[in-house]
Amino acid sequence: MFVAVGGFILLLLPGAAQPSWWGASLMVASGLCWSGFTLLGKRVKSPVLATKQGFIIASVMVFAFAILSQVLFALPSTFTASGILYALLSGVIASGLGYYLWYRLLPSIDILQASLMQLSVPAIAMFLGWGLLAEVPSYLSLLATALILSGIALTTWAKSRSGVEVIK
Repeated sequence: MFVAVGGFILLLLPGAAQPSWWGASLMVASGLCWSGFTLLGKRVKSPVLATKQGFIIASVMVFAFAILSQVLFALPSTFTASGILYALLSGVIASGLGYYLWYRLLPSIDILQASLMQLSVPAIAMFLGWGLLAEVPSYLSLLATALILSGIALTTWAKSRSGVEVIK
C-alpha cells in the first residue's frame, strides 16, 4: 500500500509537468471527499438513487449561482449551446454511468480494495489523456503511475494470499 501511496505522492510533486501545490492540495481534498462519499454510499439503501438526488441538487445550485452571478454582478452570459451539451454529456452520461458502475461494484469489495481502486484514477486519467487527447506523459508521471499500479497489485496479491477479510 505504501508503494501505491508513494507513487501517488510522486505524481503530485510540483514541477514542470506536475500540478502546483494548490492543484495537488485540491486533488487530495477531492480524493478525501470521494472517500467520504464512498463510505456514505456503502451505508444507504440505494446509493444510485442518493447519487441521482445529489446530482439534481448540485445542478439546481449551479444553475441558481450562474443566474445570480449574472444578475448581481452584471456578468456577461458565458453559456453556449455546445458548453451546455458537453456539461450534460460529461455529467449525466460519463459521471452518472461511472457512479452507477462504482456503486454496483462497491458492495462486493471491502474498504481497502475500494481505497486502492480510487488510487488508480490518476493513472486511468493519464492513459485516457494519452490515448484520447494525444497528451504526452512525462517520464516521472509514467514512473509514478507504475508505482501506483504496482502497489495496488502487490497489496491485492498480499491480501489474497493472507486470506484476511477486511471491513466491508
